[in-house]
Amino acid sequence: MDAPRVPRVCPACRAVVVPGRASCVSCGMPVAKMADFQLARRAAGQAAGQRQSGRRAVGWVAALIISGAILAGYAAFHEGDKAAWQAYPSDRTALVQQFFEYIHADTDSAFDKAYGLVSLRVKHPAERDERGRYRQTFHDLARYLRGEFGDDWIAALRLQRADGNDSTEIATLVTVQTEQLSVPLDLQGPAGATPEQLASQPDAYRHYGVRGVSGFPVELAGQSQQREGIAGVLRVYGAAGSAEQLAGIVGAAGSPLHEIPIETKRRLLPLVRNPRGTALPRALHQLWPVRRDPTVAARLESIMGDQRYDPLLRAIAQRVHDGTEDPEALLADGVNVP
Repeated sequence: MDAPRVPRVCPACRAVVVPGRASCVSCGMPVAKMADFQLARRAAGQAAGQRQSGRRAVGWVAALIISGAILAGYAAFHEGDKAAWQAYPSDRTALVQQFFEYIHADTDSAFDKAYGLVSLRVKHPAERDERGRYRQTFHDLARYLRGEFGDDWIAALRLQRADGNDSTEIATLVTVQTEQLSVPLDLQGPAGATPEQLASQPDAYRHYGVRGVSGFPVELAGQSQQREGIAGVLRVYGAAGSAEQLAGIVGAAGSPLHEIPIETKRRLLPLVRNPRGTALPRALHQLWPVRRDPTVAARLESIMGDQRYDPLLRAIAQRVHDGTEDPEALLADGVNVP
C-alpha cells in the first residue's frame, strides 16, 4: 500500500500544515512523521475490523507501538518549545488585561510576571540585567499612570483592537481615561516560524506576547535607573529637596530631538504635578507642543483651578492651555515656536 501524501492538516492536533515547514507550528509533529502517524492510525482501524482475535490483537499492538514511538519522538523533540511559546495566552485581550494588572501591582514580583508575557521575539534573557531593565520600564509606566489617574487607574482600563492592514501587524489600543497607549503584539511559535506562517493559523492555535508599550521603550531604562540611583543617594544623606531639584533640572532641561508626545508627557507631567516645583514655569512652557493632548489639557485645567499653585503659575497654565502664551516667553524656556 502506498504511503499517503503529507496531509493538509496535522493528524495529531488538526492544525493547518504550513507549506515548507519541517514541523507542525501548533504541536510540533515533524512533517516527515505525519505519513507514518496516519498509517499507524489506519492500521489501528483495520485491526479493529479483523474478525480473528489473534490478528486483531497483533494489529492493535503494532499500531500502538508505532503510534507511541512517533508521539514520544516528536513530543520529546519539541518539549523545549512547549515550555516557552505554548505557555503564552491564546486570548489576546486576556493577555493585555493581565499584563496591565501586573503593571498596576508595581512590585518586582509582579513585574517579573509581566516580563513572562513579553514576546520571545524581543526578549534577550542572556543579556546582562535585562530583567532589571524591564522592571524599571514597568515601574516608569506604573508611576506615570498612577501619577495622572490615581491609585485605582486599572479600573478605568479599556482595550480595543488596533491591527494594521497586514495580518502580522497586531496591536491593542489601551485607554485609561484621557490617555491612550499602543501595545503591539507578536504571535509566538517555534523557532524559525515566520510571522506570516504563524498568522496563517486559525485563532484557536495562536499564542500572543506583548512586544512593548508605546513611549516606554526598555532601551531608556538605563537613564531612569541612573536618575533614581542618584536621587536615592541624595535622600539617604537627607537631601530630599536636592533630589527633587535634580529631577526638575533634568526633566525641564529641554526636549530631545525627535521626542514623541508620550515621551514629552513622561518628562514634564510629573514636574507640573508639584505646586512647589522649582522647574514649574519652564515645564509648563515646554508642554506647549502637546497642549492639545487630552491628558495634558486635563492637567493644565487642573492647575488653573488649584489654589495651591501660585497665581502667576495658574496664569501661565491658562495661556498655554488656550494657546495664547507670548512667543518670547516660550523661546526663553527652550520651546521652538513655528
